[in-house]
Amino acid sequence: DLVEQFMTLARPSSYAWETVNLRQLAEGAAAAVSASAESRGIGVSVVVPEELPELRGNETRLHQALLNLLLNALDATPAGGCVEVRVQPRIAGGQERLGIGVWNSHSYIPPEQMVCLFEPFFTTKATGTGLGLTICHTIAEEHGGEVAVRSDEQTGTEFTLLLPLTPNHQRHPVTTA
Repeated sequence: DLVEQFMTLARPSSYAWETVNLRQLAEGAAAAVSASAESRGIGVSVVVPEELPELRGNETRLHQALLNLLLNALDATPAGGCVEVRVQPRIAGGQERLGIGVWNSHSYIPPEQMVCLFEPFFTTKATGTGLGLTICHTIAEEHGGEVAVRSDEQTGTEFTLLLPLTPNHQRHPVTTA
């Protein structure tokens, strides 16, 4: 597992780019963690608007980043808490971007840890490699984006992949399969 994570960081990004169905991406990642969340008494939900801008990227890599964020959120959420995947257009750096966020309740990251979050091997967990957020950061950069973090003792924590939209994006209904 550790070697595979290293390879994810070291491998050049020569992935196929396609139009990503964001509803399927969000629902698929949430479904992948639903059994673990349910067994721990944590609710998982997905919020995706009916219409979204088009996003081109590598669906496999974006799924991996979203899954890493979800697993971290589950680890940080106590029984009875909730985790939510949120997909929404956002303005960041004066540019319209697409935000794919994972929010969890009852979680707080102090400022002194915020500065280390994306460093390889930084972890506050008893187990784990400390590479999950580094991988998310790498995947966001491969897509021309970044990872934003907000954490508040009252409202919880949200990690958001902020990804640029295709130059000629069109708003269109996202269909469900």
